[in-house]
Amino acid sequence: MLTRPASIPKLHNPLVHDNNGLTVLILTFNEERHIARCIQSAQQITTNIFIIDSFSTDDTVGIAEYFGAIVWKNKFFNHAAQLTWAMDNLPIQTEWVMRIDADEVVSLELASCISGNLSYIDSDVNGLIIRRRVCFNGQVINFGGISHWVLRVWRRDFARVEQRWMDEHMVLISGRALKIKGDFFDDNLNSISWWTDKHNIYSTREAIDILRSKYFPSVEGCQGLTSQAWLRRIVKKYVYFFYPLVFEHSYTFSIDYFSHLEF
Repeated sequence: MLTRPASIPKLHNPLVHDNNGLTVLILTFNEERHIARCIQSAQQITTNIFIIDSFSTDDTVGIAEYFGAIVWKNKFFNHAAQLTWAMDNLPIQTEWVMRIDADEVVSLELASCISGNLSYIDSDVNGLIIRRRVCFNGQVINFGGISHWVLRVWRRDFARVEQRWMDEHMVLISGRALKIKGDFFDDNLNSISWWTDKHNIYSTREAIDILRSKYFPSVEGCQGLTSQAWLRRIVKKYVYFFYPLVFEHSYTFSIDYFSHLEF
């Protein structure tokens, strides 16, 4: 088991100009490999960091507390339910809220764009859309359509999370969203076997959402999504699901491999 790094001092981040303007939420379960890096990257923006832990059995909580995060615990059902619980129960006092996953890293450019600038954003802008880029084995994946624009920063009480098992998005209740410069990176450090197991779990969650969409269409919607997420959801719901089963995989392979230059 990893232990909290005794030789690494807590960061002093000169980029932080507006500590009281933003709260960061991080969901965790056995993330001792990633959590220090995640918290330190978030500290480029704010010192208001909440960890919502699902009763980790490793040193996640100890490391998080060492680096100055406030830890709350709640039993995990799915990501959407956990994030909803956090938004409803945590004592968030700031105007803005940001979600970061434990294996994600905020880039310096994104931190510079956010720090100290939230108070100058137009009053009708209630969300910020940021580009999420995925890394594998230490390298950024540039093709295959895997980079996405997602709403990850929002004014408190002006957004909700979709109640889905997979690919849950934050959507605005009112107002508009603004794209900002700077990326954040999904850079998981676990093994390839872990990566494979993760995507097997994701396929099960996706199947649950497909069945919900088919038999309970009233709970499925696309309102408030970013344009990229909206298009993917529409194509999946009204094109992909109606393909004969034998052609579904060929369709996905063709789109990713050729149209998105995955080769």
